[in-house]
Amino acid sequence: LVNTSSNPVDLILQCTPTSLGCVGSPINYIFTVNPSPSVILSATNQTICSGAISQMVTLSSQTNNAIISWSASADPQISGLSIFSGSDTIFSETLTNTDIIPHVVDYTINIITSGTLGCPGIPQHYYVVVNPSPIVSFDTSNQVICSGSPTRQVLISTTSPNTSIHWSCNVPAGISGLTPTSGGNTIPQFS
Repeated sequence: LVNTSSNPVDLILQCTPTSLGCVGSPINYIFTVNPSPSVILSATNQTICSGAISQMVTLSSQTNNAIISWSASADPQISGLSIFSGSDTIFSETLTNTDIIPHVVDYTINIITSGTLGCPGIPQHYYVVVNPSPIVSFDTSNQVICSGSPTRQVLISTTSPNTSIHWSCNVPAGISGLTPTSGGNTIPQFS
């Protein structure tokens, strides 16, 4: 039997005995069919940048007196996860990804009806994907030059996938010869 509502439903069978043309008193037999509860999440799965704060998520159910619990697990490259279990709220946390590819915090959410016969719902998963902070490197160290001398060209690179590079400079008073003042993965020679 399947109960598609959010509350227990009674299925009543009425049994009426008969014998030798005589009808006995009807008697009821009751099947109480508890619902299979489900969880309602206040937010969809999240994707955040490393070092950002995840959104708080409220968990609820239309099934009366349902008991919700969750547990969290994260890839080892994720730090900042400090609350590993709870009930009706997944709390905000500042999550850091120490790798160069995205990693995930997986919240496994369980729900069960209360009472003597607890009926479990189907476990759900809620994910927070933590994208890495891109990292750049320069092909040469910082330069110290004499006034009137040219700089060397600097190549900027990254090992972070899908990363675009942009640099810019605010020219301080007293400095000339800096054109352009922004660019991509190459800082040109200035003279």
